[in-house]
Amino acid sequence: MEPLMDPSKAPMPPLPAKHIADRLLSIISLELGRPLQIDDDDCDIGWPCPVDDTYIQPQGIVAPPGQGLTCGLSALIPIVRMIPQLKKTLKSPIVAPATLDTYDEYLRSLARSLPDMFRVENNQPIDPAMVCLSASIQGIRMFLYRHNLSTLCTREARREAIDRCVSVGEDTARLVARSMLSPSSPSHQHGHGHNHPDTPEYGDYVDTSQGSEWQRRLVSMTPSMTCAHFWRCTLFLSLRGHYTSALTLVRASAAVGNLRKNNIACGRNLRFFLDRLVERLHGGYMAEQVEEDEEMLAYVSGDMQGGVEGGWVWAGSETGMRLNSNAHPPPPPPPSSASHHHHVNGEVAMTDDEKGPRSVLLTEKETTEWGGWEKIAAILTALLEEQQSRQQRTHQAFMGQQQQQPPQPPQPPPQMRRPDSMAVQPPPTGTLRSPVETRGVGVDGASPGGSARISIANII
Repeated sequence: MEPLMDPSKAPMPPLPAKHIADRLLSIISLELGRPLQIDDDDCDIGWPCPVDDTYIQPQGIVAPPGQGLTCGLSALIPIVRMIPQLKKTLKSPIVAPATLDTYDEYLRSLARSLPDMFRVENNQPIDPAMVCLSASIQGIRMFLYRHNLSTLCTREARREAIDRCVSVGEDTARLVARSMLSPSSPSHQHGHGHNHPDTPEYGDYVDTSQGSEWQRRLVSMTPSMTCAHFWRCTLFLSLRGHYTSALTLVRASAAVGNLRKNNIACGRNLRFFLDRLVERLHGGYMAEQVEEDEEMLAYVSGDMQGGVEGGWVWAGSETGMRLNSNAHPPPPPPPSSASHHHHVNGEVAMTDDEKGPRSVLLTEKETTEWGGWEKIAAILTALLEEQQSRQQRTHQAFMGQQQQQPPQPPQPPPQMRRPDSMAVQPPPTGTLRSPVETRGVGVDGASPGGSARISIANII
């Protein structure tokens, strides 16, 4: 991989508009699974400097004393630079552990080079409009880590992939929670942030209701790909049982609402996933069993199954031309006098309008039948309450067992024991000699002038 660029020393050559658009749209190409138009090996034009336009002067890049040159693009340019290599890596059916370690090290170095406000470990409030840029690196991690959910990977590799994706979801939820923190909170004015975003002090959160300033700023800079990232993170967090962090992301998705078309589709899919999850949990499944359920793993992989190349549920199908067709088509409606269908050889013939391609847009019924984000929040809240109730019962049962056990009598103080070397050991049978026989003979048959050691047992 290329070394990270120093923003203060990078050149600023003229950049073709097509190259800039292709590079900045590379994240969308990763979302859609489409190739890039321009190969970096065929281009010798440098990358733009991550500085604000006001600092670019005819004589060069000039910044006022004491101010840095970084801007919002400083979090985006290093990520865009690694996407071509990442797309080549994802063409392999399995990402090797050594390759994952290499990417992890690069991403860690990339995170250290970002401004403080974009770092995940920072607990200070962040502008809701900056959540999109802050979460861009998390989106890259999600695409990389979830690749090993494939059935071609071992059980341990798939479990590790889930662990990594859950960590991405936790980091993303922490960023969203930081956008909800009030900048005027006393705990943050003195630089004391919270250790966890789900345990704020009273008055730390700003107003996140519909029509609030927080919602307006969040929606203004939340594109469709960020909505899809929130959805992927919520899937993995719900699978692992991290319902509090999942609720944080659902709050952000609810703020976006239907202003992004794909956000509604993400909500409908998430409702379906939660229904399947509730069925298994109420059916007696343990957490480990849910994560080993092949059907649930296919659901949690989300849009990985949107194509033959990345999805594994289509293995064995003859072609990828009928992926959108129903495996079990619904039975034909009963004939009625008002029906315009006619039967040919016992089968219902389709009209010309029905033979045409189906629209991918949702109908009005499909838009509302899933219940909205309020229903998803209610399901997650119920799962969280059930989880807390189980944990409380387990704790009470454990404490009850501890109280029912009779108190152990005090142990007597240990007695002083002589070392084994000082224990009286009888001599071996047949080796006893009279004093006359042993006269002039040393211990163990050695002569008196010998250097043999005299043991305490023989002296006794």
